[in-house]
Amino acid sequence: ARPSLRDAVVAHATASVAGAAKPTGHKAEGDDERAAALEGVRRELALGVALCVKDVSLVPVLLRNAAATAGRADDSVLVQEAVALELPRLAPALATLHGPEPTLATAAQALKSEAGDAVDADRSKATEALLLSLLEALAGPGTKRTPGLWDGAAKLREAVQASRGSSSDADDTVRFLVPALGSASAAQFFDALPALLLHLDDAALAAAFRRAVAATLSATNKVSGAAATLGAAELVVGLHGVDDKVVPVKRVTEALNVCLAARDVFGALCLRDALDKMTDVGADGDDKARLAKLPQLLMRTCILAVKTYPAQLSSFVASTVLVRLVKMKVWTHGALWKGFMMCCGLLASPTEDHSHTCFAAALALPAPQLSHLLKLAPKLKLPLKRHAEKLIKARDLGGVNPPSLKLLGLEAPAAN
Repeated sequence: ARPSLRDAVVAHATASVAGAAKPTGHKAEGDDERAAALEGVRRELALGVALCVKDVSLVPVLLRNAAATAGRADDSVLVQEAVALELPRLAPALATLHGPEPTLATAAQALKSEAGDAVDADRSKATEALLLSLLEALAGPGTKRTPGLWDGAAKLREAVQASRGSSSDADDTVRFLVPALGSASAAQFFDALPALLLHLDDAALAAAFRRAVAATLSATNKVSGAAATLGAAELVVGLHGVDDKVVPVKRVTEALNVCLAARDVFGALCLRDALDKMTDVGADGDDKARLAKLPQLLMRTCILAVKTYPAQLSSFVASTVLVRLVKMKVWTHGALWKGFMMCCGLLASPTEDHSHTCFAAALALPAPQLSHLLKLAPKLKLPLKRHAEKLIKARDLGGVNPPSLKLLGLEAPAAN
C-alpha cells in the first residue's frame, strides 16, 4: 500500500533532520561563514521542527539527531545550536497542544537510541543539555504557574537519573527542577530544597530562589489577593528549618547570605515577616519547649537583618523579637542567649524615642542576666540607666524587672 501523504511528509522531514546531522567533513571559517552555515542547517530542520507541533513523537527524533553530532569538529555540530535556537519558538505551541508533562515525557525518549539502548557519554550530555533547554523554554519567565510543568520536570529528572544510573541524592539532576520551581507548591519546593542546597552553587541557587517565589511576587504586584505559591518570607523560614544532618549548617548560612544579597526579593518586609513567624511560637508548653521551636540560626539572621536594614528593622527586632525571647527565658539556651546579647549590643545606641534600642528587653531581664549583658556591652549601661530614670519618673514600669533597677543603682517608686 502506498504511504499516506502525511506519512510521506513525516518521512521526508525525518530524513531532512537526519541529513542535517550527517558529518560534512567541512568546518566553517570566520563568523560570516559560520552564520551562513547555521542558517542553512536551520532551513534543513524547518519542516521537522514545524511537524513537531502536530506530532510530538518527532521531538525525540529531532533531539537524537542533534545530540548525535556531539564531539564532532565539522559543521554538522551546528545542528545542536540550531535546535537549541528553535526550542523557544517551538515550546509554546507544544505546551498549548500537548501540555508540558506529555511533551517532556515524550522528549525524554531521546535519552536512549531508537532501539532503546543507552547512548555514549557525549551524546547523553548533549541530549541532557537540549532537554534542559526545552524545559526552560516551556517554563518561560516563571511569573505564573504552568499546570503540569512541575510534574513533567520531576519525571524528566527521573528519566535522566535512570539513563545515568544515578540517585537523586548523589547527582546534580536537581537542575532539571529549577526551571519549574515557579510552578511548584511550597511543599514540593521544600522537598527539593536539600538537593538544591547541596548541588547548586551560589549563583545558581540565587536564580532558583528567585524563580521559586516569582509567581507569588507577580501575583502580589499585579493581582490583589491572588493565590500564593511560595512567598519570600516562607522560603527564608524554611531555610532555617533544614535538617543539619542532611545539609551542613555552613551551606545553609551561605544560602541565607544569598537571600540577604537579593534585596529586591528578600527585602526588609520579607525579613520582618520571617523573623515574626520564627519567633511567634505560641503559648503552648513551657519555656524550654518554646525555645526548642526556635531555629539554630535565628539570631544570626536577626543580627544580619538589623545590620542590612537598620532603619527598617531595628525597632521591630528591639520591641518584638527581643522581648519575645526574654519572655521565653532565652538565657537558658546557650547559643540563643549569646546571639541575644550580641543583638542587644548592636541595638544599644539610644534614639530619640528609644524605639530602635534594646532597652525594653534589657530591663525585663533578671538581674544576673542583665549583669552578664552589661559586661558584654558596657556602653549600654549609661543610656539604659537614663532611660530607666525616665520610666521611673513617668511611673511607666510595666514589663520592668525591679531587681534590674537596683543593678543600675535605681529604686522603683513606692506604690501609692
